Amino acid sequence: MPARRRGKQAFSLVEVTLALGVFVFAGFALIGLLGVVVRGSHDSKEQMQAATIMESICSTRRATPLANLSARNFPLPPLGTSASILSAPIGLTWDGVQTTSGVADPAARFGMIYSIVAPSGYTTMVSPGQAIVYICIYWPPQASPTAGATGRFEVSTSFLLP
Repeated sequence: MPARRRGKQAFSLVEVTLALGVFVFAGFALIGLLGVVVRGSHDSKEQMQAATIMESICSTRRATPLANLSARNFPLPPLGTSASILSAPIGLTWDGVQTTSGVADPAARFGMIYSIVAPSGYTTMVSPGQAIVYICIYWPPQASPTAGATGRFEVSTSFLLP
């Protein structure tokens, strides 16, 4: 029986080139996804911070609906006035403190607008009422709150007045 010649099995140049092409294509796809993940993470961080600021503003106003907290740069005015108020854009720092120069302030990280509808004829401790408040926190602060903002966090709630 004649001896058969056994050839070594190896990859051809075409197979190696195709495998390398698939690997490069998959690598570029993963790099593209990395940018999406980073942007999504940044947006989630901003939204979480806006929610925290909103919670702080609402809980402070629920505890003291009629107190004037302007000395502490608190962004929401007292709720006991018997008028409808629609604010101009307000700049907020990362911890929810109102900036001195509005949304143009370099310290502003968020913008905020609000609308307050207080009961007509409200008298403290005589005729209890309910104020309806809409608050919108948006970012970046220089953007328009109605268009152009990359993110926004809104709430509409009511506050019982004593």
